Order: sequence, then C-alpha cells, then structure tokens
Amino acid sequence: MKIKELRAKRATLLEDARAITDRAAAEGRSLTSKENESFDRCFAECDELRAHIDKLLKLEEAAADGAKLESARSFIPVGDDGTSPGFYSERRSTSSRKDSNPPLILRTERGEDVRALESYERMTSRHSAPLPDGIRPDELDFGRAIRGLILGDWRGAEAERRAMSVGSSTAGGFSVPEILSSQVVDLARNKSSVTRAGARTIPMDASTLKLVTVDSDPVPAWKAENAAIAVTQGSLGLITLTAKTLAAITPISKELVQDGANISAIVTDLLAASMANALDLAILRGAGGLSIPGIRTTTGVQVLDLGTDGAAVTLDDFSEAVQLISAVNGPETGLSALYSSRTGGEIDRLKDLEGRYLSANGPASWQNLRKFVSNQIPENLTHGTADNSTEAYVGDFSQVLIGMRQNLVIEVSDNGSIQSPDLGFHTGTVFLRSWLRADAYTLRPNHMVVLEGIIPPA
Repeated sequence: MKIKELRAKRATLLEDARAITDRAAAEGRSLTSKENESFDRCFAECDELRAHIDKLLKLEEAAADGAKLESARSFIPVGDDGTSPGFYSERRSTSSRKDSNPPLILRTERGEDVRALESYERMTSRHSAPLPDGIRPDELDFGRAIRGLILGDWRGAEAERRAMSVGSSTAGGFSVPEILSSQVVDLARNKSSVTRAGARTIPMDASTLKLVTVDSDPVPAWKAENAAIAVTQGSLGLITLTAKTLAAITPISKELVQDGANISAIVTDLLAASMANALDLAILRGAGGLSIPGIRTTTGVQVLDLGTDGAAVTLDDFSEAVQLISAVNGPETGLSALYSSRTGGEIDRLKDLEGRYLSANGPASWQNLRKFVSNQIPENLTHGTADNSTEAYVGDFSQVLIGMRQNLVIEVSDNGSIQSPDLGFHTGTVFLRSWLRADAYTLRPNHMVVLEGIIPPA
C-alpha cells in the first residue's frame, strides 16, 4: 500500500475505536469486554500501520536527501572574484523532475545558499520545531485544530490538542502552531495561479532576506590578433525581499462550527483561497503603497499594446509575446500564459472562417504555452476610450520569486472587533485573525510580457 492508503486505513481504525467509546459514553456505561477487545484490536493494528508508515517515510526522506545532493551538484559557482558574494548559475539536472525548470539556488549576502521551492514542494517539509513525543507532522490537521479551539471539543483531534500552543495571544485568543498554519500556506500556494504557472517560493526565516542576482550577462566579443580584449564582464546585484503583512479577520458562529460536518475543510479552504487571491493580485499588479511592484509595473517587463483603444485578443498576439521573449534570449519552453476568465472564454470560442475552433490548432508557440486563468486580473481597466479592458501575462514565471515567511499566524478569539463590537462572546461568534507575510521579485523582467488593451470582440 502507499503511504496515503495506509494513513486512510489507520484513520478509519481510529474512528472505529472512537465510535466504541462514544457509544458507551452516550449510554452512560463502561465498555463491555467485547468492546474492550475491539478497542484494543483497533489500536494494535493502528500501531502496526504507524510502524509501517514510519519505515516508508524514512525511505522517502532518504530518497529526498539523495535528490537534494544531486540538485546541489548541478550548480556550479561562477563569477566569484573573491570580493563579491558570488552567485550560482543554473545548469539543467539530469535527474527526473516534475516540471521543465531546473532547480534554483541563490546565495545570500552572507554567503548562504537558499534553494527556491517549486510549486509542488511543501513549506511543511521545512518544519523543524519539536513536537510532543509520539506526534508526527503528517498526522496533524489544521481544520481539526480550529474546530477544537472554537468549541473546546477535542474528540478526534487529540494530536492537535497536544501540539497546540495555548499561550494567550495579543488578541486574547490562541495561536495556531507553525506546523499547522503552514498547511494553509501550502494550500494557498497550490491555489495561487501565479505559483501554478511556475513562480517559485523562497522561504524567509527573518523579516528581510538579501539575495545576490545577475544584473547583466557578460558579452563576448571577437578580437583581432594582438588586440586588447574588450572588457564586457557581467555584473552582480543585490535584491532585498522584505516581508509585508497580508491580514484578514473572519467571523464564524459557534453553531456553524458545531453543526457543519465539513466545517474544518471549509474554513481551511476559505482562508487559503483568500490568501491565494490576494497574493496573485499583488504579484501581478502590485499591492499599492506596500512596495510590492507587481509584474505589471516592474521596470524591464515588456508590454504588447493591442491598440490605442484596445482590440480583441488573437492567438497571434500570444505568438508575438513569445517572440518578444525569444528576442532577449528568453527560454523557448516552459513559458506560461495567465489571463482573466473572460479572455479564457474568448480564446476558447475563436473560430476560423469555416467555423472551426482555433485554440486546439493554433501556432506552435500557443500550443507550447501552459495556460492558467486568474480571477484577480481585472476586466474593467481603462485603455484609451475603452473601460472594459483587461490584460494577459506571458512569460517565464520561474523567474518570479515569492519570499514567504513560513509561520503564517492564525489566532482565534471571541472578543468583539472594533468594526463589529456587538459580535463576540455574548453572541457566540468567534474570529479567525490570519497574518501572512510575503514579498515578490522578478529576476528577469524582460522574460515577461504583458498584453494590454484586451477588449471583448465586437
């Protein structure tokens, strides 16, 4: 069996054991001898399954260590003249990977290597804080912890109760441990269109992180015999990721939490989706005065204007965007396109003169693009006389870095808020206050193209 199947079987056994004790408690009696035997049998099998899972996890960890070593070997230090911090250049690894992008390792100003996480890699895998004896991170569930905190009912969530950090927070509530809140971070990353398009995450262990980057490539030049060699060396730069705060307060009634069978999953999904949407908007279009410029306003990003007053998008426009990237030595493969749901529908309905749909048989550049829809791309922008314009983003999203603090802070409190003073303790309403701290930076701006002035077809 796979680990997932073993865990599911173990969870079923635990539910069976819990049902035995719950039934006896509801009837106000002790367990019968037969029930005791069934209870002990469930836990004996659970222990065997856990031992099996532990062995499989050790094998996975050993394989992961080997993969990390192989990745590290695929990077060669270059450009280090003894005075600069140096940097690591990418070289495609021969090992199997889940996408076409080679791993990215950057060096901090202190000379430490930081490897960016791909979209399929979890922040929870970096969790190092000790947990109570006998608890594994993979057993914990954020939704169960939230339900236990709100209701004070920890049945079915004993591991979460033991792992909880129950010290009072500044809001008078309770803070959710990092290992649990990072599950929401990973889910938000999975829901983020920018991350799915290829953006990579740099875990930040402090509020700022300075990384060494390549500002310009060296340009070789031919020389005549005995002539001096032109000095055309590349240059290094330093970028600083500074964590900005993204926060939200979500009111939830205790009755809803108590009666909703799937409330744990709903709360987790709600928080993750809202965080993902806010991240996408900031990375694509900026976050106002918080100094997250966004791809749209980053210096060096190429712009393809469809016309003074806008125009309907065609597949040729995306082909031209790919051409612009190729003209500046951008990659030929691994490019992605992000556009609004309206643009997605318009592209889907494009037809030739004989009524045949074009999107399935467009130019090779269109066929090679990975395509994603983001509802964070507005469809009411002003472009010339048009007030229903939208944008599309085409490029190498692996060059987009998302600096992210691992410890998303989620607090639970039944104190009323300034905005809702009548809600709180006396109405049975609780508040989830979530804080996510992140920043973003585009390493190669000219490998990104923004198609602007997209309006509906006439």
